[in-house]
Amino acid sequence: MKNRQHGEGDADKRIDELELRITFQEDQIDSLQRALFEQSQAADQLAMRLDSLVAMVRLGQGGGGHEGEEPPPPHY
Repeated sequence: MKNRQHGEGDADKRIDELELRITFQEDQIDSLQRALFEQSQAADQLAMRLDSLVAMVRLGQGGGGHEGEEPPPPHY
């Protein structure tokens, strides 16, 4: 009977270790999901800013010069 109890102790220990690993992995998954969500939001914001900048450039409001300005003088 002693061998059976010893084997059950090992099984209990292995189950406890597996439960700890699962808990750790669940925490890691939650952390990664939060980070992914934050990165997705940041990417969406950057895409909107890029769209705005592209629209400004297409409308000639890019700040790179205005119509009616004289061309730069020729270089000697």
